[in-house]
Amino acid sequence: MLPFVRYIDLTQSLPNPYYVISRDHRLFFVLEGAGFYHTGSQSFPLSPNTLVFSQPGVPYFPESAPHNPLRFYTLNFDFDQSYSNLTQVLPPTRSDLRLPGELLTTPVPQELTAFHSAFFLEHMQALEFEFHAIHSEYVHRDLLFRQRSSALLAALLYKINRYASSGQSSVQNSDRILSFIHANYAKPLKNTHIGAALGYHPGYVSTLVKSRTGKPLHRYLLEVRLQKAVTLLLDTTLSVAEIARQVGFIDANHFSAAFHRWSGQRPTDYRYHR
Repeated sequence: MLPFVRYIDLTQSLPNPYYVISRDHRLFFVLEGAGFYHTGSQSFPLSPNTLVFSQPGVPYFPESAPHNPLRFYTLNFDFDQSYSNLTQVLPPTRSDLRLPGELLTTPVPQELTAFHSAFFLEHMQALEFEFHAIHSEYVHRDLLFRQRSSALLAALLYKINRYASSGQSSVQNSDRILSFIHANYAKPLKNTHIGAALGYHPGYVSTLVKSRTGKPLHRYLLEVRLQKAVTLLLDTTLSVAEIARQVGFIDANHFSAAFHRWSGQRPTDYRYHR
């Protein structure tokens, strides 16, 4: 499968309070805020870590709650490269107006059974890294960014399909574990620490993290720390040593080495080349 990433961005507000129709497939991943996703006669509650899949030609309307605006990733894509010549964003059209072009109804791969209809999933924080990685490729547009973003999207679609097809068993427990990691990533964390804090056996903690994220606990924790470090590198003037301390590394040298293995750049180079 070679999906095509046409566009991805962080949506900060919703200026159009009416139903719209998109020409391509859409994924919405909520980072902050609250509200509802309206489509047809159905409305789904939106909160952080909610995922929505929308099909071409289906009217929808995301609505923010008063005083708690939504902030989410919007990812516009095709399941194959049939329309890869259309590289510019295709803005949604009001549902009561004529579409400016054909619907890009690329065929859903047979193995992605969940994507034959629209769906809504909660507690999907394990997907945030994938959305961030695709967004980073799209924004920075380095060499071969189209190919890399396609590979990242393919992996994301398979992961979403697995969650959508398997139901929500153990989701609440894994949600508690991932939330605990995100709240305590700066502290020394092992499965024993998490298990003691939440009342789970350490082996159960490791099993749920691996099942939910596809990564061992130590690897997932490392990526949480490094992703938090990226935010601090780009949004603050804190020193590398201070950032290392704030995200849970024992010293700046260990942090720099881990960051270089993960991103291919030293923290200072990453900061000044973005």
